[in-house]
Amino acid sequence: MGDHSKGIAAILSLFIPGLGQIYCGRVLRGLLWMIFLPVLTAVVIALTFFGSLISFFGGLVIPSLGLGAIAIFFPVVMWVINIFDASSCAGEEPRKKYRTTERNTRRNKNRR
Repeated sequence: MGDHSKGIAAILSLFIPGLGQIYCGRVLRGLLWMIFLPVLTAVVIALTFFGSLISFFGGLVIPSLGLGAIAIFFPVVMWVINIFDASSCAGEEPRKKYRTTERNTRRNKNRR
């Protein structure tokens, strides 16, 4: 098992998405969560808000209130998935950069 705490990773991702993954050593995964989740949330809020404005001013009629109420749950679900992902990262074995075997070691010694 990894030497990182699952609880700390989950709490870090609860407050800042992706921070728990970075804590576990999965920097790229954490950075992707840090970018993806706020952008997704901003897009959902913008579409819900501007959809309401368009239908309010008599333009294109979009059933935005019902769709917005449903759509706002998507970022919340993704945030919860982010928290579970961070806690599962903490339980994994740390990844090895490369695997050294006896055969590779002998081959490298012969090349010198």
